[in-house]
This record gives sequence, C-alpha cells and structure tokens, in this order.
Amino acid sequence: MTNEIKLLQSSSSVKSRPVALICGGFIFFTGFLFLVLLIFPAKISLLIIALGAGLIGVPVLRATHAEYTVTNLRVVTRAGVFVHVQKEIPIADLRDAAVLRTGLQEILGVGDVVLHGSAGDFVIEGVDEPEKLRDKILSLK
Repeated sequence: MTNEIKLLQSSSSVKSRPVALICGGFIFFTGFLFLVLLIFPAKISLLIIALGAGLIGVPVLRATHAEYTVTNLRVVTRAGVFVHVQKEIPIADLRDAAVLRTGLQEILGVGDVVLHGSAGDFVIEGVDEPEKLRDKILSLK
C-alpha cells in the first residue's frame, strides 16, 4: 500500500475574474459618486452601489471558497460557498494536461488547468502560475 503525500495545496486566485472585478469596482464607485453628488435619488445610488459590490463579491467568494490539493496519488478540488463539491482525479488516470486563459488572465499571470483523464476532463479554475501547476502534475505520471 502506497502512502499518500501532500505535495501542494492552494486556493483559486481572485485575479482569475478580472472583468467582474473591474466592472464591479467601476459600478460601485459610480454609484458612490451619484450618492455624494446627489445626481440620482439616494435609493437608486444605493442600488447601484449594491450591484457593484455584488459584482466584486461573487469572484472573491468563489476564490476564497475554492482550493486544490495535489498529492503523489491524486488531484483534489473543493469548492462552494453554500454547497461544497469535491472532485478528484487519480494521477494514474491522467492522460494529459493543458492551460487555458484569456488575454487579460495571461497579463495577470492566472489561468485554468485542464486535466484530461480517462473518465473525462477535470478543471482547476483560477490558478496563479498555471504552467507550473500543470508541469508539477504531469511530472507525477
């Protein structure tokens, strides 16, 4: 029987959702300006502020409630705020791995690692330096 050794544990990066963060920040501060300058009634300005805060909050919650663990035997992800989902792929079932990212994610140094296994694909979202993670996982095969 082989002992399982934890090699790496980390969480998703908030930087993986840059558009939501930028748009949310813009909407939040626009609503704040509307409130301060009395351009719209206070209720509308507060609604705009809440919308911006929500756009910022969703990627932050997703990133802070998602983690991945790489061991010598498997890769495990755990995610969820209210409902927790755990997925895993044994290293023995791993066929290949790839990195997916948008242009903005590339500038920020984040991306998704897609693991191709015998039972299907497995995605680790929002990883800082995804090439290093992919290479680390492929080195275990």
